[in-house]
Amino acid sequence: MTLGKGLNFIPTDKISRTNIMKDFKKFERKLRLKHFFHEYKTIPKTNHPFKEKSKFSVPIIGDNPIEQYIFHTKMELSNYKPNKTKNMTKEETQCLRTLRHIETITIHKADKNNITVVQNKKDYANEGERQLNDGIHYIEIPEINIKNTMNKINEIVYNMNKDNYLDEITFKYIKYENQYITTPFAYFLPKIHKLDNEILKDIYKQQTELKYKYQQGQSFHNATVL
Repeated sequence: MTLGKGLNFIPTDKISRTNIMKDFKKFERKLRLKHFFHEYKTIPKTNHPFKEKSKFSVPIIGDNPIEQYIFHTKMELSNYKPNKTKNMTKEETQCLRTLRHIETITIHKADKNNITVVQNKKDYANEGERQLNDGIHYIEIPEINIKNTMNKINEIVYNMNKDNYLDEITFKYIKYENQYITTPFAYFLPKIHKLDNEILKDIYKQQTELKYKYQQGQSFHNATVL
């Protein structure tokens, strides 16, 4: 039932008043910027796609409706008591903790229908190796030097900037300088196949028998053994 909620399900976490105030601080900056630059809102402006976000903060000057709203909202948030209602039971929470510490399995989604798959890590790794070594879709690189490749790319970027093919904003965005270099990861999604009707009939029959015995008062543990 826990995994049946899907991988996009987010358990209710403890709400921290500190995090709420951090979020509101970002919001109040946006409010001040809107109020500060409202006179220029009709001027058309095209932002550069690679321009870094500005860290400019509007100075607090005078008393205005925006500042009054910010002040009173902060007062309300300081007295706010978060709702402690959780969207998971204690058993489901414990189940997630247990699954998180099992190192022999991997949990991921299937290729379609938003199905959650629990798979043995060895089987997952073996299937990944099989796909990578099929000689059709992937080619093995005998030797790879990421740093050397980065230097070659950087040389091309600098030459393009020198020849005025790149403006300064684009150049600063795509050049490599003291950036952390890492190799990409490969992820594989299991393909779900429909079972034969005969196999499905046996599964439905077993489920019906277990449900019947459980309803008759027999413990679930004994029913599953039978």
